Amino acid sequence: MINKVKLLCLLICVLFLIACDAKETNKEEKQNNNHDELVHIDATILAFNLTEGAQDADLIAEIEIIGKIEEVDENPIPYSVFQAKVNHTIKGNEDNEKITIKQEGTKEWPFSYLKPFHPGEKYILFMKKIVAGEADYWFFGADTGMFYINSDEHIVKLGEPLDELKDIERSSETFDETHLTIKEGEMQILDKEKFIQRVKEKLN
Repeated sequence: MINKVKLLCLLICVLFLIACDAKETNKEEKQNNNHDELVHIDATILAFNLTEGAQDADLIAEIEIIGKIEEVDENPIPYSVFQAKVNHTIKGNEDNEKITIKQEGTKEWPFSYLKPFHPGEKYILFMKKIVAGEADYWFFGADTGMFYINSDEHIVKLGEPLDELKDIERSSETFDETHLTIKEGEMQILDKEKFIQRVKEKLN
């Protein structure tokens, strides 16, 4: 009888240990799953204004993204720092220089409205000098202020189209998508030279 009682107690202990181990395993799996899930940050941004951007910018330039340098987990908005080469300046004095640019969001905390930079991409950006921070410049308008250089003839304005640029739009029939890495969301195809001329007019 005593042996049966001992055996029953032993069985209860084993079952208890198995249950505890399963509970801990489920807890770890839940924590891992939560860690793996990306949290997309939704925010309201002010749309890019060409006149204000041209007048307020410290640097307007054609730049080429070299790569990401670091991610900064700063409150309230984490951001990434990219190194870029200035190929041509429209306003400012950074020709053929390497600069760093701040872009909101990180790999772990991406912004739902913002397309991250990738190495090799070229843009025309309207930038403001950063007095204190990990980067040299930030740019106006988030995605609405990103003008992707698709070729020597075309640029693509991301985000909502600007009505004041409709007269320099290029037909999609003449648009070469071979090198286009952006294929989602709204786009406005523009004549590159006419756009640069329009920006220079805003500076006078």
